[in-house]
Amino acid sequence: MYLLPLGLSKELYAGTTSLFFTVSNAVKGVPWLLLVKPTGNVWTLMAICLLAIPTGVWLGWRLHGRLDQRQLYRACYGLLLVTALKLLWDGVSGYLGRFGASRAPRPLLRPAENLYRIGSEKTPAIS
Repeated sequence: MYLLPLGLSKELYAGTTSLFFTVSNAVKGVPWLLLVKPTGNVWTLMAICLLAIPTGVWLGWRLHGRLDQRQLYRACYGLLLVTALKLLWDGVSGYLGRFGASRAPRPLLRPAENLYRIGSEKTPAIS
């Protein structure tokens, strides 16, 4: 979102966003693995999802080659608009759901159970 109004060339924009998300996800990955301690099913799912990476890179490379600067920025702004509308919908439906006016999805765990999700079974993770 920060880079879009700067009007960078599409090559510089794509490279900067790719590098930013690669580094930020790698930095988040280690603490997540230490906190969550994934089971065998989660490791299998992560391995399957890793197979999508080459497909995503190939598809991105093709789109980058086919779209000119203006089309690329329109696509980015369009995706940003869709994301903003989705987040607004989630926020409003969650807020209204607190008052019974909406059928917003309920959390999978009750608040008391959330304290024990990260820590051990007997002691809360949050003091």
